Amino acid sequence: MEHTYSDFMRDASQSVNGEYAKRLIETIRKTDGQGSDLFSSVGSLVQSGLGELLQMPDWVGSAAAILLFALLFRLLRGAVKSIGAYRAVDYFTNLLLAAVVIRAVLETLNDCAAYMQDISLFFGALAPVIGLLTASGGNVAAAGTGSLALSVFLAVAEWVVNRFAPIVFVLILGLSLIGLAAGTSTTLSLVKGVRNLLFGAFSFVTAIFFIVVGCQNVAAANTDTIGARTLRLLVSNAVPIVGGTIGDTLKLVSGSLVTVKNATGLSSVVFLLAMYCPVLLKLWFSGLLLSLLGFLSECAELENGKSLFGQVKCAFDFALAAYTSVFVMGMLNIGLFIGCLPAVAT
Repeated sequence: MEHTYSDFMRDASQSVNGEYAKRLIETIRKTDGQGSDLFSSVGSLVQSGLGELLQMPDWVGSAAAILLFALLFRLLRGAVKSIGAYRAVDYFTNLLLAAVVIRAVLETLNDCAAYMQDISLFFGALAPVIGLLTASGGNVAAAGTGSLALSVFLAVAEWVVNRFAPIVFVLILGLSLIGLAAGTSTTLSLVKGVRNLLFGAFSFVTAIFFIVVGCQNVAAANTDTIGARTLRLLVSNAVPIVGGTIGDTLKLVSGSLVTVKNATGLSSVVFLLAMYCPVLLKLWFSGLLLSLLGFLSECAELENGKSLFGQVKCAFDFALAAYTSVFVMGMLNIGLFIGCLPAVAT
């Protein structure tokens, strides 16, 4: 059983792409997934990463400088006699804001997507281990149900991270650029409507996943428990002495199995949390900066600039909702795996 855990950590380290994910798995492996050393070591790694993550991005200074120029121009607009020149300066100010912000936003979203992709790859290495450890405890029906739920989760995570989210990002950013080029802020309402619709869709899918997987897991656990008890009763009645010995041996083996399951489950929870927290904080921090820049745009009377920052923030809001759904479904799979006690011990 110990070899199963070590092989899993090695395969997981080879599966992920990011340097942070590899260092995280190596830190977890050194602690064997047990004890306070795991949390302290991983906490130090996450803390060092968050210190770099929450630094003020360079593009914020550039955007603030452009907004300061726009504000000063508004204060001196009495000296500008030509309305055409005034509108031209306003138009090119908005274009400069778009040039500074859009590229930085895409880089931030790509970084977050890379973290989420490593989570999906990690679960790809975890899937066979969950099936093996669950079936080894006599939970054959639960192993089948868990494998199905995990397959659905991996398919959803891969589709959301690699296919759907990039399309939505391009759509939202494209609408913001179209509105900016057309000199209108009406696209902000459209983008907010799309964001709210996607919020509802992800909430609905996550709720359905919870209900279906939860009901299937309860039914499978009951089936495995009844089957294991029936088999143990038949063996004990057929050969009383040998049957009792087999029952005691199964309980001893199940104790070792539970230890390995707990180590695997705890390591998976720590990995998932340590990978998702940077994504959560990065999206939240970037959204906060965009809200502040939108307020500065309003002070500078740049309605189109304010609309630009509002629409870009909608992209971050969508990313936060989509990645949170993936995180919650991943946690549910791990929780079901840890909570499934070996049927041979019941």
